[in-house]
Amino acid sequence: MHAILTIGSTGAATAEAVPAEAAEVIIIDTSGSMSGSKIREARQAAATAVRTLRDGVHFAVVAGTERAKVVYPGGHANLVRASPATRAEAERAIGRLSAHGGTAIGEWLKLAGHLLTAHPRRSGTRSS
Repeated sequence: MHAILTIGSTGAATAEAVPAEAAEVIIIDTSGSMSGSKIREARQAAATAVRTLRDGVHFAVVAGTERAKVVYPGGHANLVRASPATRAEAERAIGRLSAHGGTAIGEWLKLAGHLLTAHPRRSGTRSS
């Protein structure tokens, strides 16, 4: 399906546009089934997701096995604002991930939900 949408305005803008507040949790499957090339590809996809976050977006990175763990920001149960520095730190944390353990996707989603619910303005999740 293709769609074309045209939006127009007849009024003059009176205020400068402000980007919408957003929050995102990037979840990486690091269970044992992701060994070898799969974990490398998952790390690469997650790093790309982090690099594409716009400045100011609140975010966290979660690794999932039989449990969920916030790998960025390290050990915290909250989100941080995206900036060149926080994106670089998150990419380094992602680069250290390895595949091991079981799979409990429900735990990953619960943690993502907790992180997003704690944020005043809720958005969505992105999985890698």
